Amino acid sequence: TYNGLIAYHSISRYAFLFGSFSEVIFFNSLMISHYHIIFKDRIRLQKELIALKTEKESQLEEQLRQRVEELEASNQQLKEQTIELEEVQKKLEVQATTDPLTGLYNRRYVHSITSRVFDTAKRYEQNLSVIMLDIDDFKRINDVYGHAMGDDVIEHCAQLLKKSTRQADIVARFGGEEFLIIIPNTPHDEVIEMATRIEYAVAHNVIPYGNDEHIHCTFSIGITHLTQLDNDMEQLIQRADKAMYRAKSKGKNCIESL
Repeated sequence: TYNGLIAYHSISRYAFLFGSFSEVIFFNSLMISHYHIIFKDRIRLQKELIALKTEKESQLEEQLRQRVEELEASNQQLKEQTIELEEVQKKLEVQATTDPLTGLYNRRYVHSITSRVFDTAKRYEQNLSVIMLDIDDFKRINDVYGHAMGDDVIEHCAQLLKKSTRQADIVARFGGEEFLIIIPNTPHDEVIEMATRIEYAVAHNVIPYGNDEHIHCTFSIGITHLTQLDNDMEQLIQRADKAMYRAKSKGKNCIESL
């Protein structure tokens, strides 16, 4: 209109406003479309990141779960091995301290604890007694009935000793057919009564042999008690052994004290 190319009237006068408005709307639409694309890409990337993170976390959780299971399995295996080792240790301790035939303590165990028992009795001025017992004529039993029957006689006598003694007493197989009882903190007259009960129980029990035959056995028993002159348990054991041999020399099946 300014150059006279278009007639000046009301439409041409305001046409630029429509054009400008249309341009604004067009570029706004382009910007909105571009923003929408960016927004969608952002959402997509966030989803991918979340998915990747979830997958990674799942992998880590699975690895952690597997590791925990492996540790628990190792723990359980270690517990089982520990229990097995403890059982083996107990068996070894039993084998090292007990006689396999009778189940009584063996001579080695007696020697390992004598110092402690002796020192306790000395320190607290307690009574301490030792009984030595030997099966009479055991060689004859082996010669007549055989060594298997001799083992039965030893086992039978050991069971009688278990029944005739207390839990606090130390009962041991000291030799082939010899037994030892260490009796702590007990009056001397009660020790004599115990020995008498044992002598009677063994003499009045029979061991079956064959169909209608029985074997009788007896004990020669020696007793001694702790004195102020004793310096160790070995002195008491030797004195009880001498008392036992004195009982044998007096005809066996009797009790002697020293």
